[in-house]
Amino acid sequence: MKKIFVLISLLLVLNFAFAADSLFNYGFEGITLNGSEQRQCYSFDADFTENETTSMNGILSVRAEFIGKDNDNSYVLTKIDGEEKIIWPENFDCDEGCWARVFIPQLKYSITNVELCLITGGATKNAQVFSDSTIGLYPSPVLLLENNSPEKIFLGQRAELKTTIKNVGSRAADIFVQFVGEDTRAVVEISSFDIVEGDTKATTTIKAGETKVFSYFIKPNLTSSYNLPSSVLTFTNIFGEEQKIVSNHPSMEVIDPNQADILIISEGLKEGVFNFKVKVTNNWPEGFEGKIKILPNDLVESPESVVVIPGKGEGEFSFQTKTLEPGNYSISATLLDGNLSSTTKSISFEVSKTDFMFEIVLAIIGGIIALVIFLVIYFWKD
Repeated sequence: MKKIFVLISLLLVLNFAFAADSLFNYGFEGITLNGSEQRQCYSFDADFTENETTSMNGILSVRAEFIGKDNDNSYVLTKIDGEEKIIWPENFDCDEGCWARVFIPQLKYSITNVELCLITGGATKNAQVFSDSTIGLYPSPVLLLENNSPEKIFLGQRAELKTTIKNVGSRAADIFVQFVGEDTRAVVEISSFDIVEGDTKATTTIKAGETKVFSYFIKPNLTSSYNLPSSVLTFTNIFGEEQKIVSNHPSMEVIDPNQADILIISEGLKEGVFNFKVKVTNNWPEGFEGKIKILPNDLVESPESVVVIPGKGEGEFSFQTKTLEPGNYSISATLLDGNLSSTTKSISFEVSKTDFMFEIVLAIIGGIIALVIFLVIYFWKD
């Protein structure tokens, strides 16, 4: 019975790790850095091509340690066939030895170049990557997490977000996913949102080769460009560690339903001529082309003007009326875009009779004064 138990245990071990090598076998003796602002790398080629099996997945297991009260700028950088992945201190599971796992899909298909770098910063006193780090093939779930959102929506609409989870590995995994999670390492400012429809989280099992899609809705209340939150997935990997996967954070533009706004601005009345401007603002990232029409159209010489405004731009266009007779007037501007139009509020103004009478009286008085001066000079000579 004891021999049977040992045999079963051996078979389980063989099933768990088909092939695994210590990095020491590739000449890696570890990396140790004392103090911050340092970097050291080691490169090697891993060849598992003889192990032709579809039920195994490549995994690089990195064991590291960071000592110091502030390790925010310290990390391990892996380059797998030139593809970079940063492993921050918080990505290491330190219950038993501080391990981090990096999946290498191409490991079983070709010779894989691996570069392992240790970078220190902040107030790090000491950092190490240990030589007992390993690389190998294992039967394991391999989970890919992606967030998708519409590129743009109109203000007032709900945005449908989708979180897609794929298991491209060879084992099932029990997962917990939070759809609006915190990405503490995002280099851009992440906008916070509440989910207005749909679940905020999910717990499920995803089988090998399976894809699951979760949909939920948010509703922004301001026009702006948003960097949306990441989803965060948690599962227990084959090494018994709690592993977190953080998705991308997509961007989304929330735009005004009206592509362009129009505003009429008074510049005043001078000598019977009313001067004004029309301001056009393009709310969308796409360019706008339309036409300004002045109403009533008999007050100005050119009542229609074609306008072209670049995306998110604005333009001002000057107009003036003809010389107007005394009276009360109202004037407005309409912006035409195909079958759509928007009209400003009217500006009212008065051309007063006193404007002209004052000039006439002033001219008469000037004429009389000139005549008196002429007569005085004429009779003074006589």
